[in-house]
Amino acid sequence: MDCGIFVYYGRGIKLSRVLEILYEMQRHKYPDEKSPLGGHGAGIFWIDSSGEHLVKAGASSGDPVERLARSIADTRAVLVLGHVRRTSRRFRETIAHDWGAHPFSCNCLDGVKAYAVHNGFVRNFAEIFERLRGFHAFGSLHGEGNGRIVDSEVIPHLLSEDVERLGVQEGCSRAVEEIEGNNTIAAYLESREGRYLLLAHRGLTRGLYVFWGRGELVASSRLEPLGDLVEDLDSLVSIPRRTVLRGSGISPEFTLLLRVGEF
Repeated sequence: MDCGIFVYYGRGIKLSRVLEILYEMQRHKYPDEKSPLGGHGAGIFWIDSSGEHLVKAGASSGDPVERLARSIADTRAVLVLGHVRRTSRRFRETIAHDWGAHPFSCNCLDGVKAYAVHNGFVRNFAEIFERLRGFHAFGSLHGEGNGRIVDSEVIPHLLSEDVERLGVQEGCSRAVEEIEGNNTIAAYLESREGRYLLLAHRGLTRGLYVFWGRGELVASSRLEPLGDLVEDLDSLVSIPRRTVLRGSGISPEFTLLLRVGEF
């Protein structure tokens, strides 16, 4: 899936600003791209002074980001996972439904909780799903018989499973390596070891740009929607979109595991 991701962690950002960024991101398209980053769904996970919140919107009626805006008060968040969705034909029937939008979550295990947003395609999602389905509940599982799920939903479940077995550092590393294909992942995890933010990129995607400084971290699939949000921050990584890298032989890899509360 050719989606867009926005991540913030730091001293605080107004959700109205996050919605502005997602609104611009879902329409963003370079001339060499066939489609924009969004239009098929949107969602935000955030943490503010009152706790954790998750709101998602499919594209059943109207603009998905505008639907989000009608459901969200303009509070100040210290951590945000934002997403605009552009799905492939394979998952086209899920566009109208809120359960098909990101972020996806997993709260199936006693010791770990995870939220994740994703850009790309998890090539081995069916195999991962079959391995986990006996112990995990999947919100996007719909249809007769074995049904089908959105490929991205296996990510928080796999992360939770591996972190519970192996600990945060080894578990996150194992999960990222188990996921096949060209993918960008951003996830928030709570475990017995603490709270963590994970960013991971493998292969050719819509791009990933990461900035930090002044006690803040910002990550995004695109630069343009960020405006002046990152003008005083240092660039940590810049991974161009696949239409720029295709044919170059370059397959970028990047992983950042950050304990929340530590910079």
